[in-house]
Amino acid sequence: MANEHLTTDYIYILGRGHNGSTVFNLLLGNHPDIESLGEFSSGFQRFQTETCSCGSKLQECKLWSRVFSNLDGNPNWIGADNYSSMLKYLDKFHRLPQVITRHFLPKWVENDYLPSTRLLFKEIAIASNASCIVDSSKELSRGTFFVSKFPENTKIVYLVRDGRAMIWSFLRRFRWSGRIKLFGKRRKIRSEILLVLHIIFSLTVSQVHAGILKFFHPGNIITVKFEDLSENTESEFERIGRFLEKDFSKITDRIISGNELEIGHNIGGNNMRHSQKGTFVFKHDDSWREHFPVYYSKLYLWFGFIHARLNGYRSLD
Repeated sequence: MANEHLTTDYIYILGRGHNGSTVFNLLLGNHPDIESLGEFSSGFQRFQTETCSCGSKLQECKLWSRVFSNLDGNPNWIGADNYSSMLKYLDKFHRLPQVITRHFLPKWVENDYLPSTRLLFKEIAIASNASCIVDSSKELSRGTFFVSKFPENTKIVYLVRDGRAMIWSFLRRFRWSGRIKLFGKRRKIRSEILLVLHIIFSLTVSQVHAGILKFFHPGNIITVKFEDLSENTESEFERIGRFLEKDFSKITDRIISGNELEIGHNIGGNNMRHSQKGTFVFKHDDSWREHFPVYYSKLYLWFGFIHARLNGYRSLD
């Protein structure tokens, strides 16, 4: 099948939850030619009730209201309700075999979902005056679908973070609510150790999958360590810039200087996107090291050795 094209360039952040994708998505969105959407898939699935990071409901948001208004007048748009239902079907971990093989996918994927996706991305680009959008949904199936279907328009950033920082972030939420979202589904975990092992397993799956994508699409995917964004800001954004063919020098200057960065119009991601100021300051934070249990660190290094060793995460100093 011949490669198809999107109406705009698409940056997809791949990885697992609590890896810093919301922050990275916002950093990229500060480029004048890039519009950051946040976790687009989950956010759009809640379009009727979701609040944009600007503080308005999507139907009242300056950007999203314009997008919906233009789409509603287009006879080729299937409607937000139908599009939301299609996202719920496609963007699931267990859809990976169908996405990879391109077999057994419903006919509406080609007939309805893809044309509507082109229209939606086009209207987002027009409303934001950007030629590129960034999506931090992270789900493996969604990233695989787009890079396989639209390799000429899709760039994947596999964002990794020290697994212990991610586990600690999960644990804090688990101790507060008792429920955690893993592999796209909110689950009730019976014990902390089961949660830790589940996270380690998900990191391993994600690492292996990213390796497979790199094998088949070597020019479409790059690995970025979240820690390098703050510890090696200038050199890391130069590398990312070469990959995305963008100049991030003004953004790196603002990061290094400790200046505020804009949040934009995100519709999914963690709560930091709802800052009342509409801005944030990006700085290094490794406070998790002071609290992380040694026995969980050993579990990560033993059972998550693929993720740990390939990304250079060693024992804690």
